[in-house]
Amino acid sequence: MRPWLLPLLLAACASPVPPEPSVARNVPEAAVCHGEDGQVLRHNSRVGAQTGLPTPRSIYTRHAATFRAGPKRDEAELFRLEKPSSIVILRECGFFRLARVPDGRTGWLQASVLTTRMPAQERRATP
Repeated sequence: MRPWLLPLLLAACASPVPPEPSVARNVPEAAVCHGEDGQVLRHNSRVGAQTGLPTPRSIYTRHAATFRAGPKRDEAELFRLEKPSSIVILRECGFFRLARVPDGRTGWLQASVLTTRMPAQERRATP
């Protein structure tokens, strides 16, 4: 064996490859919902835990809405819709809803910004 090769091999073995970052990090769909007692709440993919309404379902935002990485106010802000829009509710967790906007982005938003009434600009566009 060549004398210069051994240090290279040892150096390669000594510096491990860093682990791949978890896919669940900063992915809104992976957020875990906790109850008031701190226990993880079970998720039924067909029915909303708080409203009992089917999921997924279409609904509208009332006004500007901030989408977050998880179902808490202190979670990182992912994006913001500046005007009322149609969205699809995917999950429920307390006063937050996991929603998908028409361009495919997802995030958690507060239930208080939602309404069943179609925004005025969409009402005018419907024949």
